[in-house]
Amino acid sequence: MNKQLLFIILAGLISTSMAFGQSKETSIRGKITVDESLDSTGDYSGISLNIVSIGGERGVDTLFTAVTNIDGTFSGKARFNSKGEFTASISRYDIPLGAFAVILSDADPLTISAELPDIDGSLSISSNEHKAMDTYKRVESNYNRIVDFINSGAVEVTQDTIPVILNTWSDLFWSLRESHKGTLAADIGTLRSIEILGGYNDDKLIERVRQSIQDDSFYTAAKAKNGANALIRIESVDAALSFIDSVLEMNLSEDDRIALEMEQIEIKIDHGRENEAKEMLYAFKETYKNNDNLKEWVDVMVYDIEHVFPGLPVPEFSLQLHKGGRVQHSDLTGKVHLIEIVNFANTAYQTEHTLLGLMYEAYQDEGLEIVTIPIHDSRVTVNAFIEDKNVKWPVVSAGQFNSADIIQTFNLTVLPTRILVDTQGKIIRKYSGTNFAIIQNDIIKLLEEE
Repeated sequence: MNKQLLFIILAGLISTSMAFGQSKETSIRGKITVDESLDSTGDYSGISLNIVSIGGERGVDTLFTAVTNIDGTFSGKARFNSKGEFTASISRYDIPLGAFAVILSDADPLTISAELPDIDGSLSISSNEHKAMDTYKRVESNYNRIVDFINSGAVEVTQDTIPVILNTWSDLFWSLRESHKGTLAADIGTLRSIEILGGYNDDKLIERVRQSIQDDSFYTAAKAKNGANALIRIESVDAALSFIDSVLEMNLSEDDRIALEMEQIEIKIDHGRENEAKEMLYAFKETYKNNDNLKEWVDVMVYDIEHVFPGLPVPEFSLQLHKGGRVQHSDLTGKVHLIEIVNFANTAYQTEHTLLGLMYEAYQDEGLEIVTIPIHDSRVTVNAFIEDKNVKWPVVSAGQFNSADIIQTFNLTVLPTRILVDTQGKIIRKYSGTNFAIIQNDIIKLLEEE
């Protein structure tokens, strides 16, 4: 997840319950009973089921409410503005007993059953949407299992085998688009398929973005952003910006429009177009001046332009290394350096670390160096990680600096954040939570240029 998406989520700008289009409805029925050991009367009346949308202009919006009959059955109609995942809760005698997620889609009947008090263990939800989501979760679970298996070192992988693995799993996620057409699972699977290809098969990624971006689905902005970044890698920045302009001409939700405008600003910052970035940033600030949720993002971008903009020297720092000695900003010359600020406990970083190690082994003799700065990690965690992973590059010692200072110096919004530095000690690009394949491509390109 990059910093832009993080701020959008924090701001409540993106929600699967966003309102657009005509009102939709579907029927809901089911049965909620009570374990006989707790209630032997057979009277299961008075159990309430409520489904709500959280967020949006109205805060909490009730989409469905029902109370069970004596036999525990209930039925009714849910009305909502758009397909999405919503929060359902069960209560009795006004006492909340449990909550879970349900997917509502137009004319997709939903059946729910559960037994109190073990709602989690007894819950059953049936609909076309939930069937599709179960399929997606199985694919995702198996994919994560393969990634964890590779990351554990139990199987040997090379730079050549990674694209083959990723292409295979991308195709599996993409297949959900046809096998479960129109479902939320298909929307998520399509986006997942596209994301996986980033930096490994950009031609295929762009083809899938162009094919799916016309779908009546969620994640238009997210797909377009992936496509734009692929175009940067294989064509040019101008091609990427033109592509986003073409998407902005579509009938988009306000949230997608804001996200893509933010992406254009970030692209211009990342590629040294200072004047264009500033002009667009200040225009964006004026357009959304009444949106308090966007002010923090604007402040982050302004700081990046002034302190960590491509072409500027690395911000000043001096830190003690885990194995002795120090590293400081003035040391970052003569080689291409990747500074990474990370949290070793983060599972996403643990997965990326395997790829990072492969890249380091392949390019260290060509002039690549890495410096890792762990924050929010204890000395025990850092020591264990370095020993377990056999980290071969410099790692800053834990507990000998103020994390707040590092956060301010590098203007951190998410972890991991990485900064690519050329042989002159000048910033090439800052990456906040970026797909590692993108970073690897930039490093290889820079090494070829140096």
